[in-house]
Amino acid sequence: TTATTYLTTRRMWPVYRQALVILREHGLENDSGLYRLFHYVAGVAAVVEADAKNLVGVRSGAVAIHAGMVSIPGGLAKPGERMYVAGQRELREETGVGGAWQVGQSVMVRHPEAPSISFLDRVKTAESAVRETYEAKGKKYIWVPRADCLFPALRDGDMQPLVREFRRQGIDVPDTLKFAPDILEGLKRIYGF
Repeated sequence: TTATTYLTTRRMWPVYRQALVILREHGLENDSGLYRLFHYVAGVAAVVEADAKNLVGVRSGAVAIHAGMVSIPGGLAKPGERMYVAGQRELREETGVGGAWQVGQSVMVRHPEAPSISFLDRVKTAESAVRETYEAKGKKYIWVPRADCLFPALRDGDMQPLVREFRRQGIDVPDTLKFAPDILEGLKRIYGF
């Protein structure tokens, strides 16, 4: 069933990364064969905008992939769930932000360390209240100014404005803060960097 495939895939992700290492050690760059061995699970994420700000967070140190990296609200689609519905659900579960929102541009990015493709939807919302929820699992989301914090990181790789904003809002992050690679790629595509 699709539910069994979903759970099996989640358990196989650590093996996928090991298989990538073995391929690279043998000089093989084409990993498309792995995608036939492992099942896909679609990821979803919301590039949330309100006024001139974006909702971003830092992943928990306890997660298996991209611990402590900058991310946006998201997760995995459930079996049979439409992508935009999964995106709405994940956004609501992780931040409490829900209500009316408009979907704009969407992009698809391949996850570099798991057999997954993520769909990022650019959404606008009028709701600005962010709650810490159980589903966030240690992530903390904040609103950051797009032009002053997010764009320097995307355009020039300058993470320091983002680091300062996290710290200003009470989230301790290292000076070496980085974006989760699939999220970085998706954000660059959406904003044209």
